[in-house]
Amino acid sequence: MSMSSSLITSKGSLPSYGYGMATKVRSNHHLQRHNQQRRCITCDASSSSSSGILYGQGPSSAQGGKGVPDLGYALEEASTSFTTNGAKVGSFPPPYGVCLRQGVREDMEDACSVVPKARCGYFFASVFDGHGGAAAGAILSRSLYAAFSQAIDADPRRVVSPVSRELAESESAAVSCPVHLTPPLTLAYQQADTELISQLAQLPDPECYSGSTATSVLVRNDRIVCANVGDSRAVVCRGGKAFDLSKEHRVYGNGQLAKEETTRIAQAGGWVAQGRVCGILAVSRAFGDWEFKEGRFQLKIDLMADGDRQAREASMDLPVVVPTPDVVEVERMGTEDLLIVASDGLWDVVSSQDACREALNILTKAGTTESAAGEAAQALVNLALKKRTQDNVACLVVDLRQNDKTK
Repeated sequence: MSMSSSLITSKGSLPSYGYGMATKVRSNHHLQRHNQQRRCITCDASSSSSSGILYGQGPSSAQGGKGVPDLGYALEEASTSFTTNGAKVGSFPPPYGVCLRQGVREDMEDACSVVPKARCGYFFASVFDGHGGAAAGAILSRSLYAAFSQAIDADPRRVVSPVSRELAESESAAVSCPVHLTPPLTLAYQQADTELISQLAQLPDPECYSGSTATSVLVRNDRIVCANVGDSRAVVCRGGKAFDLSKEHRVYGNGQLAKEETTRIAQAGGWVAQGRVCGILAVSRAFGDWEFKEGRFQLKIDLMADGDRQAREASMDLPVVVPTPDVVEVERMGTEDLLIVASDGLWDVVSSQDACREALNILTKAGTTESAAGEAAQALVNLALKKRTQDNVACLVVDLRQNDKTK
């Protein structure tokens, strides 16, 4: 089967691979501890660019380790000091803190990006959980917000609203705001995936096959919007109770979403084996993962050569892994305490309610301290490590308290 023309580079086509390599990339959990790399990385305004956009990853990428190959640019090194963006409680953009740790994994593949003053008066942040390499998450941390901004400009449903006029930095920004963000976010995710695969095609094996989840949140005084692909999670804590905003795209278990994803994959001509897409990938929606999209026919050939009966019977008519997000938009009620966005390194060992309770306890003790959100993010990551998570951990905490709730 010929390869998509967008994936033909000066280096030639993407290299072929076998089932053994793909399985090794995704299922070989490296348990060797690197204690010297298990420090907390916090993202703050002082480590951001002049545009106010903030990027962060673990030490393996930020300090020139083997987590990320040469991408043609350098990720800004996230601050190792314990700081946040320095905003006051009750202000906008809201106070936030981010903590990332490599944990027991050999490489750091999680990443984050924060745009405190984003389009349409929103605070925009995303957490990325990479797999098969760190390149996909690193590239997305730079490109996803740009894709969202372009999708806003392309949306024909833009109107001027009193809220957008009040919160936008300029009148021109206010008039470019759609009432609902589901269409532009869906378009942004799709366009970011196309661009990501094109960039990954320039990289060597195995980074060219890497993929990533993404969970994005947009916060404004009147609403919270969440878009999600993969198995990271966003949780809003309201009145001390946790409410999940995102859906986790996995294909194991008997849950309704797992059944729906399994059905979608079957209709695309793929299959699920041992709780994984084609017996390999643990998430059913993701960015990157070329071999499950344009390269799916080569995947079928390789698996057939390995004796996989299901591969022999599969048509693979459509991509079996997609970047289509589930988007949730909720109105602010004024009783929100905080927002947590984290990779599954946290959620594998800590429930949403326990995370809410732990973070709120930190915020309550800290009062109006500007570093409270950062302390909460660090506490949640430490809790995951204490509970022996086997994955990288990336955690963002946004302090949504009003001034009168901190007295």
